[in-house]
Amino acid sequence: MNRGSAILKTQMNRLKDGRGQGYGKDYKPFIQASDNKAPSEGYLIRELGWKTDRIHHTLSKGECRYLMVLSWSDAVVDIREQYPLIPIERTIEIAEQLNIKHIKIMFLLLQRLILISRLRRRKD
Repeated sequence: MNRGSAILKTQMNRLKDGRGQGYGKDYKPFIQASDNKAPSEGYLIRELGWKTDRIHHTLSKGECRYLMVLSWSDAVVDIREQYPLIPIERTIEIAEQLNIKHIKIMFLLLQRLILISRLRRRKD
């Protein structure tokens, strides 16, 4: 099995395991800080979120800082980090529409959003 098919298999297994799915306390990040074996490759943080009542997984200082901003915002009601953008065909289509290259390392990779949040509706 080449590297590309091994990574794709890992990504598909994560989806099957429910990663990148759910809301609030039930959300499971697609990539978890413990998935990265070498901490020297990034700034891995597992932080208990008081707003979501679950462990958040951030992979850089910037992600961790933005998570803190979202956590303290009264407008935010849910936070989901390492959120996969699927189906992959749709991300390819969007990249083509925007005339930008879709990520590819001899194979297609699932794109992901680092942090996504759900906001409270404003009452006028």
